[in-house]
Amino acid sequence: MLDATLAVLRDGGWDRFSVAEVASRAGVHETSIYRRWGTRERLATDALLAAGEQDLPVPDTGSLRGDLAGFAAGICQYMSTPLGLALARALATPTGDPAITEASARYFQTRLEIASTIIDRAIARGEIPEGADGALAIEMLIAPLHFRTLVSHHPLDDGLPARLADLVITGLRAHADATPQPG
Repeated sequence: MLDATLAVLRDGGWDRFSVAEVASRAGVHETSIYRRWGTRERLATDALLAAGEQDLPVPDTGSLRGDLAGFAAGICQYMSTPLGLALARALATPTGDPAITEASARYFQTRLEIASTIIDRAIARGEIPEGADGALAIEMLIAPLHFRTLVSHHPLDDGLPARLADLVITGLRAHADATPQPG
């Protein structure tokens, strides 16, 4: 069912997504889908969350800049696909459905925890000081990508991931320099 959902989203995006098309591709009745998921939004959210976790790996290049730029480039590439755009829109659209809100929050929390390993590795290598907030750093990296995709509609150009990585690194180092040291 989730594979059929993803196929429909890949082919037509969110605007052309329907439970009827998913049912047809999966070879089941629409009522089976509604009985399990209740709404097309819940079905799409479950499928997109599962796909997003698999399609957005966290790089390990050996440098903070390489990891941040690589992670941002992966998100840019993913969000430039119909499936990635559908995920971004689905997660950003308020539905009033507590199950979708909870699933979205869980997805982002999990992704931030996984991606924060980039910051943990950089601390271990001595690239940035201990105490850096990994989740906040990753949010600072990816928020502009979502803003450009969903709000301002500015392009996700090829140089953007490296520029964002540099800004995040500068911010992490400046914050560490401004933090009072014990003693």
